Amino acid sequence: MSRIAHLKVAGLTHHWTYHPQKPGVPEDEVVRVRQALRAAIHQTADTPIMNDRKEDGFDLLPVHEMERFFESIEWTLNNFAYSLQLEKLSKYETLARGLMASLQKSKATLDDHKKRSYGGYKKPPEVAVRAKAAWHVLAKKTVLATQKYEGMLRSIPTTTADDVGIPEDLWAQIMKAAADIMVRVIKKGKIPLAGAMGSGKPIVNKDEITFNGKKPHNYETFSLTRMPQSAWNFCKTGNRPYDIAVTNILTAAHRIAPKVLEVNFEGPVLPLP
Repeated sequence: MSRIAHLKVAGLTHHWTYHPQKPGVPEDEVVRVRQALRAAIHQTADTPIMNDRKEDGFDLLPVHEMERFFESIEWTLNNFAYSLQLEKLSKYETLARGLMASLQKSKATLDDHKKRSYGGYKKPPEVAVRAKAAWHVLAKKTVLATQKYEGMLRSIPTTTADDVGIPEDLWAQIMKAAADIMVRVIKKGKIPLAGAMGSGKPIVNKDEITFNGKKPHNYETFSLTRMPQSAWNFCKTGNRPYDIAVTNILTAAHRIAPKVLEVNFEGPVLPLP
């Protein structure tokens, strides 16, 4: 089935998506997870759940700090698990899920300590001692788990920006095709094209292909870049005359780089003049 879909829908919003040239999750996301794991090791090992106070027994403030810490770790790991699933690397999801389960046990212990301490900070010293001992056992287990998962993270395939962008040789072909299409649209089709804001000249260079219709027939700026600003992009042409240039350039780009660029059109791709 072709990646190019033609749908007769009003509004004419055209979409394009960049696909990495090799499987993997973004390298910066793995770095974020690794940093979260290191923070878990540091925070869990070095922060006592309760601070001794000679007059009051212990202070509950670190409990609330640790709760916020666990919530931020869970958020990071949930996002990571979703990315693994999205990139069809679900076999690695056990890394994220396993660590979350370990952290959630520690969080449950925190909740238990908070309930037993509800109503004030003063508790008999022996309660504080037992609570601290239980926490340090969990802390040790969490440290071992995070170290284990951090090591396993290194086996996950990763991608960098260079893996996601359009290769230079293919981009050179797309530039030539775009320039030829623009010339035909302007000269034969008598459809004026302009720069991003509807004035000036269109841009076709080693980094981007950017243009709009000439005022007053401009609408949204069309900008196809070699290195994506985001994985998914779109341009609404509002059925203005420059739509023919947008759809034909995207069609040509997909034809030249079908494994990298996926496109989807609302409305037909009109033939060039």
